[in-house]
Amino acid sequence: MNYQADRFTVLVDANILASALKRNILLSFAREEFFRVRWSNKIMAETERTIEKLLRRRKNPEPQKNAARQCKNMCTAFEEASVEGFEVLEQTLESINAKDRHVLAAAIKTCASVIVTDNLKDFPKDYCAPFDIEPLASDSFFADCISLNPSTTIATLRNMRVRLKNPKITPRKLITLCEGEAMIKTASLMHEHYDAL
Repeated sequence: MNYQADRFTVLVDANILASALKRNILLSFAREEFFRVRWSNKIMAETERTIEKLLRRRKNPEPQKNAARQCKNMCTAFEEASVEGFEVLEQTLESINAKDRHVLAAAIKTCASVIVTDNLKDFPKDYCAPFDIEPLASDSFFADCISLNPSTTIATLRNMRVRLKNPKITPRKLITLCEGEAMIKTASLMHEHYDAL
């Protein structure tokens, strides 16, 4: 499958959006139209709460304000991303943990092919399969994107890396950051294309 040609739809979970690195990679790929990215108001609210907690731990002087700004920037950059009208589906998904039903419900509503989440245990493949939805961890999803279109995705990652200036990120640092967030397959593929990264 060529992700860019098919422009299939991806629903992204809050645990991906709350990570600055994973968020940057995913939204950089989405900006280049490898796929359509979707989230819901509930996912974005959870993202904002999680970012705020992370900023508090790092002694950020204005964690609430900065978390809200980051989420607003995401919503502004991807105005079409918000999924609505999924709530009625939540109550029908009794086999999914109650706190995670809204994620699968939003994915069904928007006809997503993939849920990108690092919380795979709460989205059993056998349960998601009848809805034609595949839950994928961020590492597997990013590695698939790179493998399917290495030249364009690596160029996108290079542009992202150069854009991030505070602090400046070298190719080696980007690979190390991916390894630090357990994105081993992604880091390995980046290493294979090191000269272009």
